[in-house]
Formats: sequence, structure tokens, C-alpha cells
Amino acid sequence: MAHVIQPRLCHSQEMDWPQPEPVCSERLLLEPLAVDHAASMVDVLADPSLYEYTGGEAPSLDVLHSRYAAQIVGQSDDGSQWWVNWIVTYRDTGEPAGFVQATVACDGSMLVAEIAWVISPRLQGQGIASEATQMMIGWLRAHEVNRFVAHIHPEHQASMGVARNQALRPTSTEKDGETRWVSSQTPNAPNTPERVALCTQYAEALRSGRATYTSRTSW
Repeated sequence: MAHVIQPRLCHSQEMDWPQPEPVCSERLLLEPLAVDHAASMVDVLADPSLYEYTGGEAPSLDVLHSRYAAQIVGQSDDGSQWWVNWIVTYRDTGEPAGFVQATVACDGSMLVAEIAWVISPRLQGQGIASEATQMMIGWLRAHEVNRFVAHIHPEHQASMGVARNQALRPTSTEKDGETRWVSSQTPNAPNTPERVALCTQYAEALRSGRATYTSRTSW
């Protein structure tokens, strides 16, 4: 029988939120966001086509530094929201491809995550967004998040495809011109503690210089 994660009973405030951890697949490594990522992400986020459906504009380095400094706090002032952000990188080169993020809150009975993903246009079409988002969802499910929500522009076909790949389905609800997509409560298989530990060791080894991106096959 498949392991089933029971919904976590929660309260709207003062939740004990864990720190995000590295998550890895054969191809990708999700690195927990740090302010130092700003320098490498400026170019990734510079393409104007990224903002065709979401609005806004490409951030400067200073703006990105400030944004990341606020995001890595990890929670809202009252503790009712949990902010988790990862930079999506290739394991073999360390090249950043984009980011995935989630804002988690309690709806009164279980933890619900509003999720988002952004991948550089020049790297799209390779399944990176779907793979990275699936990795994020798997980690969140292992931390007792059982429902997922995304808001997507109704003409953004690529993002709708990513949502469908995560078993999200559109609803009739709209917010600021975007359609609300929601998941079922059926959990995916969570990351095992052994795999989480391996990814953490690999990421720490990269930061300390004890490993290189090209030596990933030994991890």
C-alpha cells in the first residue's frame, strides 16, 4: 500500500516553519534561495518576454538583492505565511535556469501552498519548469503540505501545461485576470530522508569546494 500523508492540523498563526533544503534530481538541483544568487539571476530574469503575462519588468541587481533579502526571512511578520524559494540550477554545470517558489498558509484544516515557477525563455521547452515544480511539490508534501494552488493567465499555454503536469486543474475563479488552478489532495510519494540528506550533502560540498558540478555522479 502506498504511504499516505495525513493532513496536518494547523492554526492560522505562529506555525513552526522549517527551513528549505536542497532538492535534487538526476538533471536539476534546487538550491535554497540566498542573497548571493542575485548576481547570477539578473541575466536569467532580464528577458522582457518573461513579463508578457504577469506584468512587471526585469529587476536590477539592487532590486533583486532587496527582494531576495526579504524573501529569505522565510515567513510573514505574524508567522501565518511560510515563504519558500529555490533557484533552479543544472546539476552538471551549476547554471541557473530560473526559480520556483511557494507561499504556504493554513486554510483552517490543512496547509495550502500557492506555487509559482519562472524559467529563462532560452531554456524553455526542455521540461525544466515541470520537473523543478514537481521536485518542489514533492518536498512540500513531505512537509505535510497537501493542497496546491496556482494563478495563471488564461493565454499562457506553457504555464497551463506545467500546471496540468502537476495534476492541477482550472477552476471558474479568477483573480486579477488570472485563473485559479487547484490540486487534488492525493499526495505524491514524498522524498525519502535519505534522498534529502544526499541532496543536502551535495549542495554543501559544492559551496565548500569539496565537490564540483562535474563530479555529481559520485553523489
